[in-house]
Amino acid sequence: RRRQRDRRRTMRAAGSAAAGPAGTKAAPRPKITDQGLSDDDLHEEYAWAFVLHNLVPFADKLLGIAGAMDQRPLSIYDWPLRLPFIVWAAARPSSQMAVMVAHVVNVIFWAARMPAVWDYMCWVALTELTYIAAVFGCAKNQALMRGRFLP
Repeated sequence: RRRQRDRRRTMRAAGSAAAGPAGTKAAPRPKITDQGLSDDDLHEEYAWAFVLHNLVPFADKLLGIAGAMDQRPLSIYDWPLRLPFIVWAAARPSSQMAVMVAHVVNVIFWAARMPAVWDYMCWVALTELTYIAAVFGCAKNQALMRGRFLP
């Protein structure tokens, strides 16, 4: 019981300290405002996440870390066929074409490995197919692309 009383006292003290000196109100919390990120900024953020996710197995293989167990093993075709498109997407993260082509190559590699794929790879492929459909379906209407794919 003593511990419970001590906790209550500590919580009351912490609550009153947050309110400031006796009798004053706590400062109002700042409102979260729109950061004003453009569609290009959001697309670049997504492109960097995509590129980093795809570079993990290559970095793992080069550095010999062997820690990326959630990634599929690389084949001899990944280096000359997938890696250049991932690097292209990294070089031009604002380019929907570069990122889309990298997605298409990934989906082709995924389909070629079927049915010997890990379950998460199916979810990744669905995300990649969603991106491809958003780019093809919304190429002329940026607002539609934002509503369908970007957060």
